[in-house]
Amino acid sequence: MYCTQYEIYRNSYEHLKKHGEVQEIYKPVQDMTGEIIDRQFQGFKRNPMTQIYSDAIKNLTKIGSELGLSPKSRSELMELNMQTTKMKMMEWGISSMKIDLTQTHDVIGTYHSLNYEDIREEFKTLLQNMLLMS
Repeated sequence: MYCTQYEIYRNSYEHLKKHGEVQEIYKPVQDMTGEIIDRQFQGFKRNPMTQIYSDAIKNLTKIGSELGLSPKSRSELMELNMQTTKMKMMEWGISSMKIDLTQTHDVIGTYHSLNYEDIREEFKTLLQNMLLMS
């Protein structure tokens, strides 16, 4: 649909470049036998292709925003994705869970310091895998 509207936009743009935004209006002047002998200038009228061009731009803007092609719609889609992730975390019961794995101990009870970045990356991978499974 987006491609079709883009084609209409391009065709109407090319037509307007070639023929202009306004068209001259002439009234034929006839002799007594009905033969056209001249034409009389009446004024200008808007080229109908300008409306098609305008409609195509509006449609491209609307469809593009639905597809996330504008910065605003892209941020809205990202917010929607974040809300979905939070809802899935709540379903799994981990929304309010706080994990402090920076200190742990082995079976004997000796404490070992762990690298926080490693834990964070493992947790992130775990969440991504959980999202893919659901």
